[in-house]
Amino acid sequence: MKNLLLFSALLLLNMPLWANNVQISNVTYVAGTSPNTSYIQFDLSWENSWRLNTPPSNYDGVYVFFKVRNANTGWMPVVFRNAGNTMASGFSITQFSAQHVGALIHRDAANTGTGNCTLTGIQLGVEDLPVFNAEMKAFALEMVNVPALGAASFCVGDSVGSQGSDYTLFSTTPTPGIYYANINSSDWSLIRTLPNSPIDGYSFKLDGVYIKGDDSLGYWTTYSFPPFQQYIAYNKYPTGGEMWCMKYEITQGAYRDFLNMLAYNQQQLHTTNDPASASGTLALVPSGSTYRNGIMIHTPSVNGLPAVYGCDLNGNGIPDEANDGEFVACGWLNRDDINAWLWWAGLSPMTEIQYERIARGHIGTTPILSAYNDYAWGDTNFVTTPYTLLNAGAANESISTLNTTSANALVGYNGLSFDGPVRNGIFATPSSNRQTSGSSLFGIMDLTGNLTEACVQLGDASNSDYYDARNFGAQNLYFVPTGILNMNGKSPINVELIQRGGAFSSPSSRCSISTRGDGPYTVIRTPTGGGRGVINPYLFNQ
Repeated sequence: MKNLLLFSALLLLNMPLWANNVQISNVTYVAGTSPNTSYIQFDLSWENSWRLNTPPSNYDGVYVFFKVRNANTGWMPVVFRNAGNTMASGFSITQFSAQHVGALIHRDAANTGTGNCTLTGIQLGVEDLPVFNAEMKAFALEMVNVPALGAASFCVGDSVGSQGSDYTLFSTTPTPGIYYANINSSDWSLIRTLPNSPIDGYSFKLDGVYIKGDDSLGYWTTYSFPPFQQYIAYNKYPTGGEMWCMKYEITQGAYRDFLNMLAYNQQQLHTTNDPASASGTLALVPSGSTYRNGIMIHTPSVNGLPAVYGCDLNGNGIPDEANDGEFVACGWLNRDDINAWLWWAGLSPMTEIQYERIARGHIGTTPILSAYNDYAWGDTNFVTTPYTLLNAGAANESISTLNTTSANALVGYNGLSFDGPVRNGIFATPSSNRQTSGSSLFGIMDLTGNLTEACVQLGDASNSDYYDARNFGAQNLYFVPTGILNMNGKSPINVELIQRGGAFSSPSSRCSISTRGDGPYTVIRTPTGGGRGVINPYLFNQ
């Protein structure tokens, strides 16, 4: 066999103190002696892993993917075969289909508990690569498993009588009954009574909306000729099934790496300032305050070649130093940027209903009730004392004024010593709990505050086909065997996204789980716009 030692292995995931510290090392491509026998071998470690066999009965994992290029190609995804894998005892590899561009590595069902993980000699079978003069880069994202509902239910919306968050999902009748999300409507009032339609078990109550079902969701549409209503049942709309969610928001280091793998015309589409601009020009910030975004042009584009980007949060013109903000959440992302980044990584955006389920959680068969203006850590309170940063921009960026008794979140502050997002997971410490770390029930960080969450928008007819696995299933949504993006540099799936969860500058009314008042993402970049991705395993089984 021919072994190719890879030239570089860069990480997308932040490596903060007290968090995962994900490391990929010793990456080697081993070309098979016969077709379909090649594999990639590497070592993997991360900290503070867990697997619980008591509620909420979930676990974490690391999603890995690889990109490769040679002298004759741009960066292309490495495609896994879902065969020829080798894994250390106590751990499993989850791949949802052959020819996917990523793989999940996690504790197996018997490996419960918490602690650090060190795995050596992992092997993932891949399709044969062009190995001549090849360069490969490895990427890792920590993901969190969100269990399937099963017999459980969960609550969306926070309407209590006449009180509720802005544009919250709610029941429009005082009588509890069976209701459905009208995803083909253009207005904000998305829950309505549908007559004679006891389908799928979606039950909505006045103190919120309880959803219990098998992931099938439909809508009613009215045809003008002949005049009648027809129920359209979409196949496996993402609501109650198992999923994996990124533990953290997209970092500035992650977006920098994405830009560095695009062609010049693609870089133009996913930055504010032209890639041919002078060295030191910020990539995403139009002018004025940077709001703590330091992605910059290190080497400008010349003669149509792509630019080289770096992180330079300290603004000294030297990229990718230890305090240059690589691990700070990446703002200034618009709808197309988020869709493209997720497509590039082999992920998809979460839906609005998924966001509320991820943030509010569910335990066993008992739904967690919503409350007016509740937040991702499970109550309606948060710290209002201003925070002060330590080690700004570094991997161990932290808060010197951290509250140790109440919920912490970067929400609605003005006049701080900093103005912008912070390192992902900054409130988590060795002694923190769900409230003081600002974590969701499932262990997913910063779902309230820091940057807004990008969710597929209900009520937008252009998104309806996105959910129909018969038309936009796994082949179109996840597989990228021939390139990163399509010819015009945009994601082939460019769904409409809405902002959820609030951001560093948002008033508290815009930060609760159920508020929908920030409205949609557009092509305009704003300092509060961020995102993260999910994996919906059931889409691979359609």
